[in-house]
This record gives sequence, structure tokens and C-alpha cells, in this order.
Amino acid sequence: MSISVHIMITENVSGVGIGMLTKQLDKLVLRAGWRHWVAIGPGVYHGHSGWELVYHPANQGEIRLKNGSTIYFEPGDIVVTPPSILHVQNNTVAGQDFCLVVDLDLKTGAFPCEMIHFRRINHDEFITGELDYLTSGVGRSSGAIRKILDYRMRALLAALLFNAREESPVRSTEAISNDYVASALRLMDESYTDINLEIRRVARKTGVSSDYLRHLFQTELGISPKRYLLRLRIERIEELLCHSNLSLKEIAALSGFANERYLCFYYRQARGITPGAFRHRRKALP
Repeated sequence: MSISVHIMITENVSGVGIGMLTKQLDKLVLRAGWRHWVAIGPGVYHGHSGWELVYHPANQGEIRLKNGSTIYFEPGDIVVTPPSILHVQNNTVAGQDFCLVVDLDLKTGAFPCEMIHFRRINHDEFITGELDYLTSGVGRSSGAIRKILDYRMRALLAALLFNAREESPVRSTEAISNDYVASALRLMDESYTDINLEIRRVARKTGVSSDYLRHLFQTELGISPKRYLLRLRIERIEELLCHSNLSLKEIAALSGFANERYLCFYYRQARGITPGAFRHRRKALP
């Protein structure tokens, strides 16, 4: 079966967490797997000794860490919480959770206090099939079966993490080796709300052609400069939807879009819902 995954990653993805899980993938073991129904309303704070991966096939809401860090999930999303960090799930739509707890087969290690969010994995048959199997109770097996389960769990995580590294946005120019790319990133980070900022202008100010800048981005980051710029603007839209009562017309002007129609088109393309629906669901959260 082909492991062809296209996953949207949220802007508050933990690059540190992705890197750590990727680096330690061959040492991870499956501790437990189960399913349970989660009703509408606030949950209770809880934690696990290992990484908790929760797949939400139909429910939606938020997961909030004790330190206030919050991720809003939609149907088809996966949220991973780090070891030993208290967190709570508050549902606005009820549904069944598919839960895995995986752990390093080690006694020591420092972990990031960040969550990892994978969007829209529900159309990938390999990932959903493995989640269905690993949360069906097979985790109570022992001996050689346990080894097989660990390998299947690692294959599942490998598919998710590989695509996360491809899709996750860059947030620091410190690790960028190419000066042109670093310069372009700084320019976009500083000016992405400018409606007139286009990739041709970024390339010109950076001192290279648009085609060459696109080549450099693909080589250095695995994404196009256009996609990076769009991510910055989508993030700004969500910030304003969550923390202001501005109209969509006003938000468009403050996030780099020429008008409300373009904002709605690109937001729906990126997130799968309308900006209005996102704002409504955020307000419905406790």
C-alpha cells in the first residue's frame, strides 16, 4: 500500500518536538492504545508518561496545556502532547478519540513543552488503518507481537513526521545557510501584511530572480516562497479572528489580502473551513 500523505501542519507546530521524535524514532515503543468517547464540554487536566497521540475522526474542539498553549482541532486532525505535561481537551462537537501513548525506551531525556498538530489525515488510508489497528486493544499483546506493534507504530509516526518536516513553517533564519533565503524570509516576516508584497518584489529586493529564489527555497526549505508567504498571512487572519471583532474586510486589509473575497478563498483553501466558521467555533470554546 502506498504511503502517500498530504498533511496540513498548523503554524504553532513544535519544530523541536518534531525533530526530537524523528531523531529518536527507532527508540520509541508503544505503551498503550485505546479508544474512548468524548462528550461536548470541558474535560479535566491529565497527563501521560509518554507522548500522547490523539486522532479525532469526527469531533472538534481544543487541547490546552497547563501553561496556556492551545491548539484548535477539526475532524480528521491529530494532536500530539509531550510527556508528563498536564493538558485538557474541551470539545465543541462530540466524538470518539483514537489514542496512542508512545515512549522512549530510556530513563532520561528533556522534552519540549509544545504540542504537534497534524491536519486532515483522515483521507490517508495507511495512517487511519494503522491507527484503527493500534488502538483496537492489540497493545496488550506481549513477546514477539510487541516488537511488531512497535515497528508498526514507528512506521505510522514516520509517515506523519516526514510530512511534518516538509510542511512545517520556518520561524528562524539562524539555521538557514543560504543568505538569499535568509534575506527573503526576513523581508516576508517583516512585510507580509503589505498587500503589494509579491514574490517578484521579494526576489528583486533580495537580489535574485523569482525562479532562482523559488529554487533556493525548495532546496533549503522544501517549500515555495509563495507558500511561506501565504502561511504568514493565514496565521495573521486566525490571530485577528480569535482576538478581535474586526470585520473580514478589515482583517483582509491587515493580513495582506486585497479584499474579503480573496481572504475567504485562500483561507478556505488552506484550512478547509470559512473564516466565519473558524471564528464561531473559537467563540464556542469554554
